[in-house]
Amino acid sequence: MARSYDSFLLDLGTFKKRNINRMDDAEFLTECVYAYLCGIDNVTAKKLDDLYREREIRFPELEVVNRVLNHAFQCISEMHGIQGTAMVREYNLYSLVTALMHLSEYSPALEEFGQGAVRLPLVEAVDNLIRLATAIDDGETEMRLRPFKWACSGATNRTTQRTIRLHYICAALTTGDFNATYDH
Repeated sequence: MARSYDSFLLDLGTFKKRNINRMDDAEFLTECVYAYLCGIDNVTAKKLDDLYREREIRFPELEVVNRVLNHAFQCISEMHGIQGTAMVREYNLYSLVTALMHLSEYSPALEEFGQGAVRLPLVEAVDNLIRLATAIDDGETEMRLRPFKWACSGATNRTTQRTIRLHYICAALTTGDFNATYDH
């Protein structure tokens, strides 16, 4: 599955060729699928191995996973303006892909992030995502975006940071209202 997204992830600037060679892209996609199927978690090598092992012979969700993953990457390919921003850094792209998968087809494992596929027009969603990306690198971040900025610093693969980022990115895609987002 990962090989079909390699050139996209390279062109986006999320990964470099050496990351692809080390199969970082495969781990990235597996973590997105894990989140979609199992929820946001501190993902360990054992949890990913368990996911592979449990679905090695029979993967009942494969059709849905392929569909929502393809949908997420199709949406991102249409989001002109996020390339070259902090939004395409691996930890944010993880949250963006996971949000788009969930908004494409509801995942019970991600229930706390909303149930509807109601999304803003693409231009508004991209503007909101750029606003979030800018907040990461800005010295002066508006108060309501500070939890998002915090979640993009330090240990970005922890449950708390991933949860906060996903709340903000879902808000950017659905309502644009960052006042109602997660506060840590």
